[in-house]
Amino acid sequence: MLGFAFTRLELHRVSAAIGPSNARSIAVVERLGFTLEGRLRDHVFTNGAWRDSLLYSILSGEWNA
Repeated sequence: MLGFAFTRLELHRVSAAIGPSNARSIAVVERLGFTLEGRLRDHVFTNGAWRDSLLYSILSGEWNA
């Protein structure tokens, strides 16, 4: 998917907002080379409560095909 985003769509940046307790998704984006940018406090309202998200991103120049 990143290959499509950076080559075909010519995007400069791809980001992911992930719940702090979602260890498997965090492991995936870190393995793909994403960088943790920070925590978005009360980012989404889910299951009756506001929840934080961790913001990750990767730039086109950081991605290795």
